[in-house]
Order: sequence, then C-alpha cells, then structure tokens
Amino acid sequence: MKKIFILVLCFTCFCGCKVKSPNVTAVTTGLSFSAEMLIDGVKYKYDTEILQDGSIKMAATEPENIKDLIISISQGKIKACYKGLEYNTDIGELPNGVVIDFLYCVFTDINSNNKKVSVKEDEFYIKGNTEKYDYTVAFGQSGLPLKIIDKSGIDIIIKNACIIKK
Repeated sequence: MKKIFILVLCFTCFCGCKVKSPNVTAVTTGLSFSAEMLIDGVKYKYDTEILQDGSIKMAATEPENIKDLIISISQGKIKACYKGLEYNTDIGELPNGVVIDFLYCVFTDINSNNKKVSVKEDEFYIKGNTEKYDYTVAFGQSGLPLKIIDKSGIDIIIKNACIIKK
C-alpha cells in the first residue's frame, strides 16, 4: 500500500506539475477593429476590416478633416475615395509607413508564411519581417490582435477587435 501511495504521489508531482503554455491561434483574416495611431502629435483612427481573402478596407474616423476617406487594398491594388474623388494605384507606389501598406504587408506575411504565435511570459506575439518592415504583432489569448509595432516607429493600437463573416 505504501508503494502504491508513493507511486501515485510521484506520478502526480511529475506529470501534474507540468506548466503548459496556452495554445493561441492568431486571427488574421475575417476580423474588424479600430486602428489607432499617433503621427506627429495627431491621432488617426480607422475602422478597419480584414476580409477572408486578405483584402483590407479602412474608413478614417479621426481626425475630422479626413473623416470621409475610405481606403481599400486587394491583391496589391489600392483604391482611395474621398468626397467623391477616387484614386487608384499599386502597393509598390506607396512610400514606407503608410498605414494600409503596413497592415497589408504584415498580415499578408503572417498568412502566406503560416506564422505561429509565440509565447513568452504570458505574452503572445508573432515577429516577422518583410522587405519594408520589421514588425511585432501582439495578440490576446483569444488570438485577436492587440497591437502592431515596427522598428521604424510605427505603433498601431487595435481596439474592439472582433471576428466577422463575409
């Protein structure tokens, strides 16, 4: 009886005390969120959707003077609409640091390379780099993104992220 008790105690200590990291799957398509950033002291805010096919649509909500701006990108083609005017271009024509270019490059890189979430001290993140950006995306335990930063100084805070179906 004593041997069985010791065996159960050893089994419990060695198998039951193992600390497991939660398995988090990043949600990088089919989501909607508010993207906020500060550029030269001005707060910019965009209602953003990333669809299942990886295309992105952003509608500016702050500052007031660009409130009607709607930008979309699909397969590297960008369309910007503002107060009845429409502008079309290719992603290669944009300078580094344009918010839609940054988001598109980051999420395309994560999806096309099947990047997995890493865990360190209860922080969930994906680090990566593209030709233009060296980024880190922080995720919550739900797998929804919380923040995206780049070594060049781009810092996007993601609020009210939720999964959408379209």
